[in-house]
Amino acid sequence: MENFISEGDFDKEFEINCCFAMVSGVGFLVESSGDEFSMKNAIKIKCPNLERILFSMVPALGVSELSYLCNGNIVGTIRKSGYEKFCGEIVDIKKLDLTVSGLNFMAF
Repeated sequence: MENFISEGDFDKEFEINCCFAMVSGVGFLVESSGDEFSMKNAIKIKCPNLERILFSMVPALGVSELSYLCNGNIVGTIRKSGYEKFCGEIVDIKKLDLTVSGLNFMAF
């Protein structure tokens, strides 16, 4: 996802196949499964109650602060992030599918 977002991409709807991570209740997309703590080029998923929604239907890892680290597919609008550690954020999520242990879960 390096240089994935350019100034002209903000406020547009995208579909992204990605690595989804959730650390301490914050969901975001990263380049690969090794980047979940470095947050390199991370894109935040801005969705109220995301953790509660996922816990109710998608099996979590149960590993301390890391709840999820899996492949995903998301459709939503990318905009600039108000958080310095994120290169952008996804809002207005239309679809979020996660693959955990080979099983596909449609969260949205």
